[in-house]
Amino acid sequence: MPYVFFRSRGRDNIHPWLISRRFLEVITKTEYVDDDIRLPLYEALESGHIQFDDYSAYCKERILPVLNEHPKLKTILLDLLSSIKQNRIIVIESGYMGTIPMMLKALDDRVDFRLFTTAPFLYETYQDRIFCRNYEDIRRFETLYSQDLFMQYSSYCNMEFYVNVSVEESVKEKTLSEIAGLMR
Repeated sequence: MPYVFFRSRGRDNIHPWLISRRFLEVITKTEYVDDDIRLPLYEALESGHIQFDDYSAYCKERILPVLNEHPKLKTILLDLLSSIKQNRIIVIESGYMGTIPMMLKALDDRVDFRLFTTAPFLYETYQDRIFCRNYEDIRRFETLYSQDLFMQYSSYCNMEFYVNVSVEESVKEKTLSEIAGLMR
């Protein structure tokens, strides 16, 4: 959904990467690998790294060894990142922890990110990286038809993400309605 929105606003240098739990599991052939990547984010907070720069450095130091355990994943992510020639990469994330953007940031210092919202315990850390403080709306955002039902990750090959698109007419109608609402 963020991809469609930003494209509608004339942003053409956008890369719709579907890096999700499913993608991580398929590429690494490891269940719950996203938990291993996310754990340093919690540990950083528990260790008192609240300010973003300290938090980010702590996470990078602990995420890189996880990625080193999964060289295929690391290679894919580095290839994707190196395909972007801009000096700054902004990643838009629908989740509240920032796991995927923090993983990408661990690999490439050009990465910065924005979250739709985050949990109150992360407001201080992500203060200028969140669009709003409506944490109570995150489930609604993450379960939009366009994000949850209309298109789902299928596979990855040669730096291309493939999706399965729902053929259910009711899902398609609801998705188009959501997208039209954003275009207003």
